[in-house]
Amino acid sequence: MSDLNQLIKKVPKDAPILAIDIYQQRKKYKNIIYTTAGINTIIKIIQYLNIYEVPVVVKIKRYNKKLYKQDSPLEVIK
Repeated sequence: MSDLNQLIKKVPKDAPILAIDIYQQRKKYKNIIYTTAGINTIIKIIQYLNIYEVPVVVKIKRYNKKLYKQDSPLEVIK
């Protein structure tokens, strides 16, 4: 996929960034929560958020310790 450093410049800076690595490269970036996941988890996230293109930005709102919900429409980064 595209270089994460270039993508970061296009993402709003008003919240922490959680980057899910679908290529399982396990890189480290400053000020980014960078995670990998198994394909079953990635498929669930894609289906739950209705993601059809990547990379995509979506805001997630925390409602309590364990409940998070989508808080914005999906925005595909070009």
